[in-house]
Amino acid sequence: MFDQRRVTRRVYSGALVLSLLVFLVDGAAGVPLDKKGEIQFGLRAYTAVRIGTEETTAEILSDGVRQVARNVTFPQSSAGSVRQHRGFLELEVRHDLSRLLKEGFGPLALLKMLPFKIKQMRYFISYRGEYEGIYDYGPSEFRTAEQFLAGEFIPGGGPEGGDIGQFSPAALVLNSPFPESPSRREIAARDRRTLRDVGTSRNRLFQAYMQAKAGKVTLRLGRQIIAWGETDIFRLMDNINPLDASFGGFLVSLDERRVPLDMARVTWYLGDFSKTGIPGMSVLSNLPWYEAYIEAFIAIDDEVGFAPGTPKGSAWGLPNVHTPTESILTETFQPHRSLSDSRGGAQFRFSAPVPLIGDVALGLAHYYTYFDIPAVRVLSNGFPTTIGLGEDRDSYLGPQRNYTIWAQQTAPRVRVSGVFGNFALPPEWVRPLGISGEPIVRFETAFFEGEPRNSQTSLDPFIHSLGGCPGGKFVRSNGEEIADPDNFDGDQYCSAGARTGDSWNVAVGLDINQWFRWLNPNSSFFITTQFFYKHLRGAERREPLSRDTLPNLPGVSEENRRRFFPYLAGQRQINLGEVLPVQRQNISTDVYLGTLGENADAAVPNFAPSPVDQFLQTLLIASPYYGGRVLPSMAIFYDWANAWVLQPSLTYSVDPFRFTFTYNFLSATDLKGGQGISLLQDRDNFLFQFEYVI
Repeated sequence: MFDQRRVTRRVYSGALVLSLLVFLVDGAAGVPLDKKGEIQFGLRAYTAVRIGTEETTAEILSDGVRQVARNVTFPQSSAGSVRQHRGFLELEVRHDLSRLLKEGFGPLALLKMLPFKIKQMRYFISYRGEYEGIYDYGPSEFRTAEQFLAGEFIPGGGPEGGDIGQFSPAALVLNSPFPESPSRREIAARDRRTLRDVGTSRNRLFQAYMQAKAGKVTLRLGRQIIAWGETDIFRLMDNINPLDASFGGFLVSLDERRVPLDMARVTWYLGDFSKTGIPGMSVLSNLPWYEAYIEAFIAIDDEVGFAPGTPKGSAWGLPNVHTPTESILTETFQPHRSLSDSRGGAQFRFSAPVPLIGDVALGLAHYYTYFDIPAVRVLSNGFPTTIGLGEDRDSYLGPQRNYTIWAQQTAPRVRVSGVFGNFALPPEWVRPLGISGEPIVRFETAFFEGEPRNSQTSLDPFIHSLGGCPGGKFVRSNGEEIADPDNFDGDQYCSAGARTGDSWNVAVGLDINQWFRWLNPNSSFFITTQFFYKHLRGAERREPLSRDTLPNLPGVSEENRRRFFPYLAGQRQINLGEVLPVQRQNISTDVYLGTLGENADAAVPNFAPSPVDQFLQTLLIASPYYGGRVLPSMAIFYDWANAWVLQPSLTYSVDPFRFTFTYNFLSATDLKGGQGISLLQDRDNFLFQFEYVI
């Protein structure tokens, strides 16, 4: 229920805190907190409002009695609704301890007893607070639990579901000891509680680390962020820290989405190889390499991008995925805070002259990490299935409130290896083309080994459960394969397992400062573009799921193969192949399998296809006016699978304040995989942001 007094208290409290902070640091440009300038204070605060400009998707196909296909974004939100009211505050303190160390101040004097001399020492601490207001005082679809209880949008076959809403996105009604599912009202209460815990407010000690330098070696120890490679927005080598998806997805800047990890980071500066004098490395003295260093890290942390991920009821939930359900149990498995599950690796960076081009900065890296997209292990029960049981089906139902599908999100450790670098094109190459600056070329090539991969075959419980688990294996709830499936012991499920695979990834970027004096006589235009290519090795073949393709799946009987027949008008056809774990549509089983008829109340997920060869282009153009106070820009992302993001933006700055207006236009012909741009195709919005920075 809307509580005006509570909201008013929060607004006044937030305004008071911000006013006090502004008063404390006002007039201190650069903000040194001591006379020697050894302690530096920084503050960034903003409030941002997004207003949706289109209604979210609700495509429900019915035969007049029950649903036979559905594609729904939850919760339903109309055009003109506020989709985000984000408050953000970041405070940071940097303290250089080098002078105190030299003078032997307090316990720092003990460091002089070490067998090596520490030349520099400092620490960095930052606090980050975030608040999302729409769940307190926004539109009813976000402020209340009304739609969590509405049978029109919530799939489920329980007693509280309506006729047209009685539609369960699961494969089979099981006679198995699945965890008992709660009621619709219990689900609503649980999901709303999770939404408020995860997506409403957060206060975090964000980064906190100590850094010391001894000779040519620098050690940074603590909670921190590390970014390798040359790409922006979409990451290749920059996959060490996970990304937070709970406050707006990729529409929030990359720097705000990175999650710090507890890690140790060591950098060894080698300098000019011809002057290293490193014992045993005299063979390198003739190499014309300079500005060389080796950097290594190890992170012991359990953070991954999909835990907790985007909560149900969020304005940024993926279509069909973040809908509350009575039939699917989703469980997340994170890595442990242990050495065996740690992230870690190293990179070697240097610069070298290249004929005709000049100096080129190069890097080679190899590390282990966890990606933001999970590998999903779907557990169902093919022992026995209800397919073909007819009137005897009720005898196998078991408890009416049991879950029917168990989706386990896992985090396989991925090996990333790559080469990357940048160089400037010589002026004599570009001047004849009318290019006024010296363009910077950036490039990355990365090989991902063991990255999470999903396919229609691995995620679709029908396929690996038909006829008693022919397309999968009998496993226990922890994924362990069962050697003797005939000896049923209660903890026994059918699963195709969690898939992994390898991929080649290439990115090429170009940065240009170009004069167009007829558009801006006082400043150049900054133009940056990136091209990304990804190839999935060993991908599952993409072909329609039909009578002809079912026999290609091991063990599917001729009887089950005959049950497939053409789809109804208006339905998308289900295809095998690589997919994202996001449904583009759910299809009723009595359409998918011809013999179930009125007995079927389950739905088959038709997942968003992911191309084997993926192409993505980005472009950003910006130029400042009026002495830098006005900055218009245009950003474009184009997925060659026909998905667009257009972001015209205008920022007005009067130090220390910034006012930003952005329109986010997202368009796609269908839900597709790849980088996932199309998954927010119904979330166009205006952004208004007021920011204070020192």
